[in-house]
Amino acid sequence: MDSVIVLLNRHEDAKAIALLQREPHLIDKCDDDGNTLAHWAIFTSSGKLLSFLVNTINETSQNDDERRTRLICMFETKNKCKLHSVDCSISRAQYSFMMFLLQHCCPNGNAVLTDESVKAAFESDCVPCLKYIR
Repeated sequence: MDSVIVLLNRHEDAKAIALLQREPHLIDKCDDDGNTLAHWAIFTSSGKLLSFLVNTINETSQNDDERRTRLICMFETKNKCKLHSVDCSISRAQYSFMMFLLQHCCPNGNAVLTDESVKAAFESDCVPCLKYIR
């Protein structure tokens, strides 16, 4: 997982995706702080990685239950800062990422929006996020 994170920090999305294609077991891993690759896609503003993760999970899951479980683990698991990917996108004022996650990645949809989401939106001054959450 560390090598993927290094590539993402260098904004070498294509290389990170190629590595994940060669080593797909890394897709479901977390770093030491509990960040999934979805968190890292948001931290590095990598829409390509986010799309790759969703497509890969959808294509490689054996059935709908497994797909749903993997999506929840990837996108709704909270890191050590107690933020899941939607809240990370809100705290970074990435409204388009937030909408993508809610519409395509989070099986629980708007249920992942919590008081923390509102707090993150206020702190990041993400007006579109605030309007959506309200």
